[in-house]
Amino acid sequence: MVVLFEDPRKLPLATFLMQVFITLVVCKILAKLLSYIRQPQVIGQIIAGILFGPSVLGHIRGWSETIWLPSSLPAFQLIANLGLLFFMFFLGLELDLGQIKSSWKTTIPIACASIIFPVGIGCAVALWFYDMNSNFQSNKIAFILFVASGFGFSAFPVLATLLNSNGLLNKPIGVQTISLAAVEDSSVWVILAIASAFSSGDSVLHGLYTLLLTIAFIAIMVFIIRPILKRLHGFYLRRNDDTNVYLVVICFLLLVAAAFTTEVMGNLYFANSGLRTRLDLLTTGQSWWTLVVLIFLASIAKILPVALMSKLCTKKSWSYCSSMGVLMNTRGIVQLVVLNIGVELKVISPIIFAIFVLMATVLTFLTSPIVYLLYRRGVDKEKLSSNDVTEELDAVREDRKNMVEYESAIYTISNGSVIDNELNSSKDNSNANRDQSAVIDNIVKMPIYPRRTVNMTRF
Repeated sequence: MVVLFEDPRKLPLATFLMQVFITLVVCKILAKLLSYIRQPQVIGQIIAGILFGPSVLGHIRGWSETIWLPSSLPAFQLIANLGLLFFMFFLGLELDLGQIKSSWKTTIPIACASIIFPVGIGCAVALWFYDMNSNFQSNKIAFILFVASGFGFSAFPVLATLLNSNGLLNKPIGVQTISLAAVEDSSVWVILAIASAFSSGDSVLHGLYTLLLTIAFIAIMVFIIRPILKRLHGFYLRRNDDTNVYLVVICFLLLVAAAFTTEVMGNLYFANSGLRTRLDLLTTGQSWWTLVVLIFLASIAKILPVALMSKLCTKKSWSYCSSMGVLMNTRGIVQLVVLNIGVELKVISPIIFAIFVLMATVLTFLTSPIVYLLYRRGVDKEKLSSNDVTEELDAVREDRKNMVEYESAIYTISNGSVIDNELNSSKDNSNANRDQSAVIDNIVKMPIYPRRTVNMTRF
């Protein structure tokens, strides 16, 4: 007999399934509502986490004692991490490495501007925030590095989700911004290693050791594991068995092993940031004013350098470059990872953590509408008068002309007039020794011009 409302600590599986059910329902409802204002699903997920946390529903006693027990959070966090793991795996399958490699020459200088300026301003902001963090008595250098990291870096997974939901992931602007985010997220390990070393009291050599391990891991994956997988896939492909179950199992095991290795090396884990956010600590007007100033500074520090350097390197329109700067201003998981580690190491106080979570949510919320206004409208209008579209339309007209000529030739062949003319001309030619089958063979070899597809919705 099932006893309703039994102590949830005695029913961990039922409690976990209830949490998953509530989370999925609320996230889907919020995603549907936010889709009307062009927001990706990740915004609804962040808001749902804040609603479930201590800021809103956490104040209700029955909620925290029955549905969202503190003892049940590790299992929920484990499944969330597993979902993120598979999301990043499938994201890698969707990316076109050829396009990314072709854009590296312009990516590096833009990435440097996207890192140096925000991190520099983040250090200045950290000095301002240090008085608010004085109760923690943390290492000042560690605090500055953690705040600067959270201030300066974009969110690769959130950015990829936003690009994918807006159909820009494989467009030039999507490839460029994903490349920039990849460079940024690689450099975050350097600052994290140094900041962790200062916060734990270890020497800087400890951070250098973590950095070297990270470089070694990347080298092994690229120069050893990748060639092995490539040859293994080629072996099964030659056997017409590229979906072999053993190959799928090997890829899955390597995926899990890679995730485990990076987890052990970096000591990083994705905590449920919404459940940890304490908006109830922002009780004074100064806290909210600080949030507004922080959002403004973070936007200026990221958008302006990226837009200016992108204009200098790519020579593209201001709408394109400004859209790239706005996309790089997307915050989320990477920033929250840095802040969560700072909280775990007792370097960052809960009030600063709450301010940064709200900043990440607001900036990500604003990204999609602004990009729509700048890129979807501004860039498309510029393309109407550009030489690229003129050349494309001319090519389409030429192809259609060739197709009409080809279809006319086929129609003439069906009436037999072309064959008769060819045979008559061959009789007049003394050197001609072609027969009717040869003539038909020559006609069949006429080139076929494929139709081009053009997105006419933009015209």
